[in-house]
Amino acid sequence: MKLIFKLLILIVLLATSAYAEIDERKIDLFFSNGMMGNSESNVSQSWKEYVEKLARLNPQLQSEHINVKVAYNASELWGIGDALEVLWQSIGDIISWAKTQEILNKYIEDNALIEQFNIAAQAYNLGDLDTQIKSYKKSISDGHGVIVVAHSQGNFFATKSFEYLDDWMEPHFQMIGVASPSSIVIHDGLRVSFDNDPIPRISFAMWTIRNENRNRSESGIGDLPHFPYHGFNYYMGGYVPVHDLGVDKMVATSSAYYAINGGVIASLNQLQSMPSQWEKDKSVGCGCDKRITLTHKESSLTMDELIKNKTFLAFNENGKVYSVEGGYVKASLNGTKVQDKTSTSKEDGICYTLEGSSDAPITSETEASEPKDGAVSIYLDWNTSSIDLDLNLKGWEEVGEYDVQDTGCPSEHYFIELAGSIKEGDYYVEVALKDDGGADEEISEDVNIIIKVLGEEKILTTHISTPSELDIGKVAKIEIRYLDDEPVISVSPDPQMITLGGGGSGGTSHRTCSEINNLEDSYNCGCMPCSARIIPYLEQALMGPLSGADISLHIASEYRLNTPLYVTKASTGNTLSSAGIISVPKAFTNALNDNELYIIEARGGIDIDTNDDFKIDGFETLSRGSLHTVMDGRTLKGFGYKLNVLTEIAYQNVKKDIGVLSDIDVLNKLNEISTLLMNGKIDPNSSSVLAYEDLLGWLPTFDKSLLFYDYDTKF
Repeated sequence: MKLIFKLLILIVLLATSAYAEIDERKIDLFFSNGMMGNSESNVSQSWKEYVEKLARLNPQLQSEHINVKVAYNASELWGIGDALEVLWQSIGDIISWAKTQEILNKYIEDNALIEQFNIAAQAYNLGDLDTQIKSYKKSISDGHGVIVVAHSQGNFFATKSFEYLDDWMEPHFQMIGVASPSSIVIHDGLRVSFDNDPIPRISFAMWTIRNENRNRSESGIGDLPHFPYHGFNYYMGGYVPVHDLGVDKMVATSSAYYAINGGVIASLNQLQSMPSQWEKDKSVGCGCDKRITLTHKESSLTMDELIKNKTFLAFNENGKVYSVEGGYVKASLNGTKVQDKTSTSKEDGICYTLEGSSDAPITSETEASEPKDGAVSIYLDWNTSSIDLDLNLKGWEEVGEYDVQDTGCPSEHYFIELAGSIKEGDYYVEVALKDDGGADEEISEDVNIIIKVLGEEKILTTHISTPSELDIGKVAKIEIRYLDDEPVISVSPDPQMITLGGGGSGGTSHRTCSEINNLEDSYNCGCMPCSARIIPYLEQALMGPLSGADISLHIASEYRLNTPLYVTKASTGNTLSSAGIISVPKAFTNALNDNELYIIEARGGIDIDTNDDFKIDGFETLSRGSLHTVMDGRTLKGFGYKLNVLTEIAYQNVKKDIGVLSDIDVLNKLNEISTLLMNGKIDPNSSSVLAYEDLLGWLPTFDKSLLFYDYDTKF
C-alpha cells in the first residue's frame, strides 16, 4: 500500500504550480482539520475566528502579513466512522474505558496496523493531500513561512505533506500538533494533548496537559476519557457538555489555548529570524540608479524564474525580499514605502529611504570610487551599466588588487601600488564578458582601456556592434624586463635591505627596497631596475586613423581573385582611439591556418588626423587609396588586424613575391624591409633583433623617431 500511495502522490505532483509575487514578510498560518470536521467553509470560518482569538493575546498575529489558511481534509473519519457509530450504539451508557479501547484497537488490528491504516486513509483522500502539499510548496516558494496547526488526524496529513517538500523548503515549515494520535511533530515542535482526550489514548501517544475537567461516574469511581474533550473548539477554550459526578454541565479550560498561542508565536519568531531564501547575484547601475539582482541560495532554476528580469533596491543585502509602494526591496522587515529622494541627491547624496525600516538610506556614494594610483594602473570602462564586463590580469592575479570591481557601474580598475611587487615577465590584459544584460542583436558600445605601467601609457578603445563581440579577450601584452646595464644588486641577510655594487675598494652602500622603489625617474621590480613595454592587441587601421574604412581579409596567394574570406568596416568612432577599429570575430580568427600567409586590406574611409599630431582634424579628409598588411596566421592571432603606412610599404615590396617565393622567404623579406625602415625596436630593452613585428606595432603618433627617414617629409 505504501508503494501505491507514493506513486499516486508523485503522479499528482507532476502538475506545475503558478507562483505569486515574492514576499518574505508573509507567514501563512494553516489549520489542518481532523476527524469530526465540518464543511470546508465552516472550518475556514472557525479557524479565522480562532486566529482572531489568538491575536488578542499577541499583537504579532494582528499583522497584515499573517495569512489565515486552511489545509482541508474532506473525509471526516477516513473509514472508521461506521465503526465508531457501531461503538457508540453498542456501548449505550458509559462502559469502561478499557472496553472502549479494546473495541477500537480490535477494529484497527482487523484492518491493518495503525500506520498502514493512516497511510490508507490518506490515500483515500489523495486529492486533499495533494492540495496540501501544493499549498505548502507554493507558500514557501513565494517566500512565505508556513505554520501548520494540525488537529487530530490532520497531524498525519501535515507530517505526510512535509515528506514531499524539497529539502531546502523544510526549515520554512513549522508545525504544532493538537490532540494528535501521533507522537511525532515536525522539528520537535509543540505537541498539545489532554490526558483524557480519547484519540491520543487510542494511539498510545503521550499526553502533555492534565485536563482540569474530568469525566467521572456518579460515585466518583473511574475517570474516563471523553470524546468532546478531543474537539479543537475545546482545546481553544470553548465549552463542551459533560456528565461528571452525576451532574450535566458545560465546561471549558484555557490551558491548551495558552499553550497553542505560545507555540504559534514561537514558530512565528523562528520563521521571521530565518535568513532570506535569496542572495545577491550582482549589482547593476550606478549611483541612484543602482540596483541588485538576486539568485536563489539553493540554485533552483524554478525559483530563479520567479525573479527573472527583476531588480531590487538593496537597503540591506542580508535582509528579506518583498514589495512595497515604490518597488521591490531587499531590506529588514517592517518596510512600508520607498521614498524617492533622487531630486535632492546632489545636495545630500541620499537617493532612497525606506519608511518603517531602520535600514540606512541608499546613497549616491555607492558609485565607483576614484581609482587608486600606483606603479601599475589599468582602467576599463564602457557605456551601458546593464552590460557586465570583467577586467582580468593574467599573471598578476595575486600581486595587485581591484579597487573598483563588480560595483554595477560600467567600470573596473586594477592597480599595483609598488613596483617592488613586480617581477620580470609577460603579463596580459583581458576583457571578458560576464553578462550582456539582454542586449539587442545590434548594439553600439565603446570599450576603453587605459594602461599605465612604470611610466608607460597606452589608451585603447574598441567599438562593439554585436553582443558576441563583447567577449573581447586579450587587449594588450605587458612586457616587464630587467635592465642589463644597471649596478648588480644582491640581497643582504636582512630581506628588506639590499646591497648596491659588487665589492671593490669603495665598499658597498645599503638601501631598503622601499628607498630604491621611491627613487625619482627609476622603477625597480623586486629591487631590480626594470622597464615596461605595452603591446596593444586591439586591431586598428592607421594612417591616422581611417574611420569607416572597408576592411577585407584574403588568403595572400588568392588575393588577385578578389574572393575575401571576411569583410567588415572599421569603426567610425569620434576619438583617435575609437576610430579605425577592426572587429573580427575571435572564433573566425582562431580558425585561420598558422602557416598560411594572409593579406589585410583597408580601402577608403576618412583620415581624422592627417598630420598625425594626435589631434583630431577640424575637417574630413577622404582616403582615396588603400592600406595593406601581410601576415601569417600565427602572427595575425598574436598581433591582431593592424595596418599602417609602413605595412603598406612592406606589402608593395613583397606583393610580386607572393606565390612565387616560399612563405618563409616572404616573411624573411618582410623582416629585412623592417630593418631598412626603422632604426630601432619598439621596445628598446628587448633582446630580440629588429623584425617585422616592430613594424606592425609602430604608431605614427608615438614612434616617428624610430624611422630612418623624416616622417613628415618622406611619408
